[in-house]
Parts: sequence; C-alpha cells; structure tokens
Amino acid sequence: MDILSQQSRSRAKPEFQAIILSGFGSQLGPLIEPHGDEPTPKALLPVKNKPLLSYGLSWLEEADVKDALIVCPPSHVRALTDHFQATSPVLNVKIHAYDPDSDGTSSTVSILKKLTPRIQSDFIVLSCDFVPSPELHLSSLLNLWRVDSSEAIMASLFYEASEEAQKRKDKPLPNTIYKESSILGVAYDKGSEVQIPMHLLTKFGRCRVTSQLADSHVYVFKRSVLELLPLVPEFKSIKKDLVPFLCSLQYSRTRRNKFSHILTPPQKVTTAENVQDKGEISVFTALQYSTTQELDFRTMSATIPARARTPTNAQKNAWDDEGSSTEEASEGDIDEDEPTFVPSLRCAFLVHKRSKDGVTCGRANNLSAYRELNQGLLKHSSLEPKGVRDGVDPKAQISPNSAWEVSSRIGEGSIVASSAIGQHCVIGKQVRIVNSVIMNHVELGDGVRIENCILSSYTKVGEKTELKDCESTPGAEIPGEKSYKSTRLDGKSFKTMSSST
Repeated sequence: MDILSQQSRSRAKPEFQAIILSGFGSQLGPLIEPHGDEPTPKALLPVKNKPLLSYGLSWLEEADVKDALIVCPPSHVRALTDHFQATSPVLNVKIHAYDPDSDGTSSTVSILKKLTPRIQSDFIVLSCDFVPSPELHLSSLLNLWRVDSSEAIMASLFYEASEEAQKRKDKPLPNTIYKESSILGVAYDKGSEVQIPMHLLTKFGRCRVTSQLADSHVYVFKRSVLELLPLVPEFKSIKKDLVPFLCSLQYSRTRRNKFSHILTPPQKVTTAENVQDKGEISVFTALQYSTTQELDFRTMSATIPARARTPTNAQKNAWDDEGSSTEEASEGDIDEDEPTFVPSLRCAFLVHKRSKDGVTCGRANNLSAYRELNQGLLKHSSLEPKGVRDGVDPKAQISPNSAWEVSSRIGEGSIVASSAIGQHCVIGKQVRIVNSVIMNHVELGDGVRIENCILSSYTKVGEKTELKDCESTPGAEIPGEKSYKSTRLDGKSFKTMSSST
C-alpha cells in the first residue's frame, strides 16, 4: 500500500538540485574573446561539435535530475538564453547572473552563499566545462551518496589524469588522501612534501596518497553545508577551501564538535515525509522517525557503528600524544561534556580511472585540455552523418575519426583528418586539416594547410596560408600566402610566441 498521499507527493522537494557554474574561461585565451559586441561564453564552445554545456546537461538528464540552475556572468545571459530557446532541453533549466563581490571578483563560495535561498534540497555542483566519458555515469556518484546520506556531507568525483596533465609544472595536480570510498584530505600546495595529520592516521589507519588524480569539480553537498558558509567568511574557493575543510571534519574532533549540529541538525518529520524527501533511511533515521518523539542519541551508543562513535579515553590520549597539531590542541580537543554520539560527517569519494582505450574524461578549462578532449572524443567515434556527404566534393577525403556538420562545404581534393568542422564552414580546394578544431562559419581559402590549430567562429584564412599550433580569436582575418606557428591570431596584430613568416 502506498503510504504517501497525493498531497504529500505534490509538495515533495526534488532529491537533488544541480548548480552549473559557467565563468568567463580566462584560461582559454583567444577562444573566449568577443566577436564584435557579442560575447563568447565558455559554456558554448564546441567539443566534438557539441557545446560544452550540453555534456553536463545530458549527464544530469541521464541521472534523472530534473532541475538545473546555470550561474554565469551577466554578459552571457542573452547568449545562453538564445541557445536554450533554440535547443529546448528536457531539464528544467534556469539561468542566473551572478553579481561580483565588493572587490570586483566572484568566488565560487560567494556564489553559493548568494544562491542559498534558491537551494531547497541536497545539491550537485559541477562546472560547465566538464566532459564525462561515455562509461562514467553521474548515478554512480549519486548512489554513493545515497548509501550513507544520513551522515554524509559531501561526495566528490576525481578522475585519473592524463600523462600530459601529470607532467605539467605550471598547474600541478593536488595531493589527495583517501581510503576506500572516503576522501580524507586534498591539498593544492605545490610543496614536494605531503603532510598528513597524525590524528587522521590514528582514526583511519592506513590510507592512500596520490598526485595522479584531477578534481572534476563535480560535488554533491548536503543542504546544511550552505548554513556553514557564513561562519567561514575567509573561504573563497570550493575546491581549495571548502572541500579540504569538510574533509578535515572527519578526523578533527574539535571542528566536528563545533559544526556537527549545523551540518546534521535534528529533524522532526514523519516517516512518510522522510521517505518522500530522502528516498531511503538509515538505521539511525529509521529509529528516529519511528516515533514523533525526539530521540536522545545518548541512549543509542550500543547500536552505533564503530566508525561513528566518539573515541574512547585511550583513543583520545592517542590523538593528543601522537601528534595533534598545535592549532587543534590550542582549541581544546578534549571536551568532558562531549555527547555520546558524534556524526561521522563522511566525505564520499569516487575515482574514475582511464580506460585502456584512452576514452577521454576531463575539464576543458585551458587550451591544452580543450585540445585533448576534442582529440580524445574524435579518436574513439565516427561522426559521419550516416553516409550523407551533401556539400562534400566527391574527391575530398574525410577520415572516419573526424566530425563535420552537413551545412558545411568541403572542396575538391581537400583532406580532413582527426578534426572537427563546425556549421556553415566553407573549405576551399586542396585544403589539408589535421588534428584541428574548426568552429562555425569559418572560411578557408584554396591550398590552406592547418595542423593542430583551433580556429574560432567567423575566422577567415587566405589562400595558401600555413598554420601550425595556432589559435584564432572569433572573426580573425588571416592574410594569404603566409606561415604562422604557435601564434595567437586576431587578424590585426599577431601576438607571436614563436612564429615564422
């Protein structure tokens, strides 16, 4: 028998709300320059001829998430609105423009603070530039959260970084400490030594430390985390400030005692309402909601799992004697009035490993990563539109791992290999395009040679010009019979790192 009335169903909150962060994308350089008076939102840059944002929205839809709020700069609202009016997404998508802080910047934590009134349930935070691999499903992370949602405060997704990303010196990967399906710490300090608090080891024993994982910037947060943010005004970044802090609550007794009542507040609702809102109940939740009377956790110590109990006196001494930090000790770690039950405040952790065939997963948040994602997705699929070659000359050659839109024209004798050709492009005769991204409305003259380049929308390249390792701004006009290498092309003045003409 269904214990939930129709009225309670109509009042039900969504299990999750999705917050998609879409910034300016400053690390993408010339690709996000405006075209005339029109901005170029990072969220709409194409990867394998699909807007970046579409990957995240499809991912949410697949996991049966119903509501998504896209947070973007005010200048991007119109372009994103026009995009959704043209595409009609299945999800209930709303667009919110964030206002800069008093210092002119907008940190990710401050954005969450301002969105607090609009978030009524546990929520997912993801960046618009994240592209999941086909075998990675958001439901895997959400199910990990659901297993222990009564005590979990966060779940995060990391992925095995590519060899190129692991070698980068300018943006080193974080040091991540984890054990099984729990993340215990993450540090972005560039120092060579990894510092692990002794009280973390005392509580969790053996754990793993790695610097080969990248943060996907995909998180699931408990709604009550928003109530914590005003108490830590110094926090700016979700991944560098908030996530490490939440991890520390799992082993810092002082912080846990201070903030646990905020993160896991007492709930007084009936069983039917709890099942409707949460979807499942734990042992503690089932006992708590089996009566309308308030439950005293002190009477339940015998039934509390070992990992959720307060440490014994011997364990307390071990924590203090075996290396609790000066900061922790100064806060007064031992509290004689500490309650019998202390929530674990668990931070769940999912790692996506690279498949043997190298199927791509990652963030397109810089030029190098943007190239890698395009090449990775093209490498493992053929996008030839069911044999239709309208607009493609019979003597043109297109490799199976290339993508092109049927509205584009490709001239006689041209070769397209491992590249993506966007909409309404005009490719001349005897053109060679290799390992490149050609966005919408690009025009290439006869005899052009392009290798490992990214040409933004409305770029025009004159005849017999050779480009290698170059990026163009939207609307750039490149003169003919020239040669450019490793150059930012804007059609007026070329900012050259290493060029030959």
